[in-house]
Amino acid sequence: MPFLKAVIKETLRLYPVVPGNGRFVAEDEVVVGNYWFPKKTQFHLCHYSLCHDEDQFEDAELFKPERWLRGDSSRSKSTTGSYNHHPYSFIPFGLGVRGCVGKRVAEMEMYFALSRLMQKFEVQPEPGAPVVDPKTRTLLIPGKPINLRFLPRA
Repeated sequence: MPFLKAVIKETLRLYPVVPGNGRFVAEDEVVVGNYWFPKKTQFHLCHYSLCHDEDQFEDAELFKPERWLRGDSSRSKSTTGSYNHHPYSFIPFGLGVRGCVGKRVAEMEMYFALSRLMQKFEVQPEPGAPVVDPKTRTLLIPGKPINLRFLPRA
């Protein structure tokens, strides 16, 4: 199960369901470093770009689920033994009071559904299928249909 969880985490890192979200600042102005923002400024956090940032994730464009496995020597670690990326660079379900209330249910559904599919079927792309790039709408969606073959396992 740890590798399945790592695969799901890495998939959500590369293709976050919600690629970004916006928030309004409170009633007062805000100063961050040398930057001043007037009250009611809207900020947009782009999860997609954070998750593809080489400063946060080594080989950010590669699918490497092992980066999420504990005790894996190939995973880059900081001196404290934790992940090198900033804790807010990977938040597929949001965070805090505005985080997704269905996070645990969604995670369990993904674990159960994918583990069952992998038990029963070998999943392959359609022969000669082109690479499908993501397209951003409110949600991140495939740019064109994805055709998969589900071959029953013996």
